[in-house]
Amino acid sequence: MKGDRPSSPQNGRWRQPLLSGDLGFWAGFAIIALVFAAGAALTWRKWPDLIVDFGLQLYIPWQLSGGAVLYRDLFYMAGGPLSQYWHALLFKLFGPSFLVIILSNLAITALMLFIACRSFSRAAGNLCGFVTTLAVVCVFCFGQFTGVGNYNYAAPYSHEMLHGLCLSIAALACLSAWRERRRGLPMATAGVCLGLVALTKPDIFVALAVAVLAAFGFSWKLGRSFLLRSVGALLAGTALSLLAFFLLFVATAGGRDALRLEFFGWRPVFISAVVSSPFYQWCLGLDDPFGHLRTIAFQTLILAAVVAVCAWSVRRVDPLPSRPRRFLIAAVALLLLAAAWRVPWADAGGALPVLCVGLLALLWRRRLDQPADETVFFPLLWTVFALFLLAKQGLFPRLWQTGFTLAMPAFVCAIFLLGWELPRFLQARFAVPALPLRGFTLLVLSVALASLVHNSLRHYQSKHLPVGRGTDVIIASGPMGNAVEARTMNQALGWIQTNLPPAASLAAIPQGCLLNYLSRHPNSAPCLDWNPAMLAVFGATNMQSALAAHPPDYIALVEWQAYEFNTTPFGSKNYAADTMAWISQHYTPAALFGSEPLRNGLFGIKILKRKDPLAGPVTQ
Repeated sequence: MKGDRPSSPQNGRWRQPLLSGDLGFWAGFAIIALVFAAGAALTWRKWPDLIVDFGLQLYIPWQLSGGAVLYRDLFYMAGGPLSQYWHALLFKLFGPSFLVIILSNLAITALMLFIACRSFSRAAGNLCGFVTTLAVVCVFCFGQFTGVGNYNYAAPYSHEMLHGLCLSIAALACLSAWRERRRGLPMATAGVCLGLVALTKPDIFVALAVAVLAAFGFSWKLGRSFLLRSVGALLAGTALSLLAFFLLFVATAGGRDALRLEFFGWRPVFISAVVSSPFYQWCLGLDDPFGHLRTIAFQTLILAAVVAVCAWSVRRVDPLPSRPRRFLIAAVALLLLAAAWRVPWADAGGALPVLCVGLLALLWRRRLDQPADETVFFPLLWTVFALFLLAKQGLFPRLWQTGFTLAMPAFVCAIFLLGWELPRFLQARFAVPALPLRGFTLLVLSVALASLVHNSLRHYQSKHLPVGRGTDVIIASGPMGNAVEARTMNQALGWIQTNLPPAASLAAIPQGCLLNYLSRHPNSAPCLDWNPAMLAVFGATNMQSALAAHPPDYIALVEWQAYEFNTTPFGSKNYAADTMAWISQHYTPAALFGSEPLRNGLFGIKILKRKDPLAGPVTQ
């Protein structure tokens, strides 16, 4: 030790505690809340896509609130019944409104953020909770990194994704409380969450179920009797959730179909035509496996090299006097800053699987070295959950598209590893000061967040044109961007409001049931979406028969090209040609807005009127 500059990194020279104590936590969370509110305000009502997917998230609960039965009266394959019936309850209480959905989503997301922030603060300090939660707000809550909306927490394409994620994080917190308090109630609550997640998305349920099993595996030393009682509490809570929805379907659909309808959201997993379709192969990265593996390897090696250089630099400059040490640390920081500005962060998810595995290994090592350290339990469970959830993205891990839920926990793992767990390990094993390494991580993270926020806001800047009225308004691309879809939909809605009788039924084909919801004209048939995956799940013949058995008074042909499914336009030889022939036989054109749909990719909506609206159902 020399004067006031001892060489050991343990001496506290690098330590500057931030946001310490309960006051520090609430101060940090207040900042997070302000950023969350600012993000909501800057992107207000601009989150959904007008044509694809999101219309179902409004139309289905509207119909359920009037007595329809999910899967029987309304064909749906995006998930289980929890989210749709939750929104149906809200619509029953407050009336159908996009604003009701917004407020519900914001409240649920805020609660999830609080749980995550509190849990990570207890595990690694308030600064860790603040940074990880702030990153989630900046990247995922309101993010849009492609030309398509829907991939955010305010208006997701599938609310089962959002609700399943939030319930899973609540379950992880309950498991951590169970471990800490040694009581059965937190485990029973985790079981309730597990049962509800089973009614959202199968992939999220599997990831959470593995985390629950891991919680028992990590806690085997607590005693056989206690673990058996805990298993009983878990199963009781799970059964309670499942029983509630079973009784709901018994009351609405009858006992014979109740169990089938309750778990209908699992059916697509077992249909090979869905899993092997070009779209889902692309989602998993199986369309170009070697290309995606190269990306994963390249991004991982680059990251490992950067971390190694930073750690070596910090270790080498640590014994130097204060002034040259600070100068060299600043130089490394500037180099990192310059390099970070050039990274396309939206595409920088390739290293996430390796980072999760690395974090899992370090946490497990710490658990073995320090068995009395209970702070490791929550991040350990979070990492297990994150790794199995990320597996749904296969060889194509990414922050954009489904990454808003599937990659979010892994993104948090990356921050926790690079900012906390890895510096802790390097300091203990190789005497590398942890604080400057954490500073480098936070510096790069701040650049990444700034880049991702800028990228997202750039997509939102063109959205100025309101579609719909009152509490149902959606802000879409206006004069500064491609406003064709929004203008055309407004024109079609105006014509529908003027020319359709109040009780007339309307079917939007192959996509676009937002028209039904905004105009308040229901579809008399259960077929709400005609994409190839829906045809595989419900059967093309069954869907055509259902349309013929319950013919709507009007049909809106809405432009939509199934590029992601690698097929020709709807109504062509390889895609629902018989259905289009039936439509042409029984309906006549009434109005056209924009270009002729389903021809050349140019957007348009064509309204068709049933030739004999006073007769009974048209038969083939």
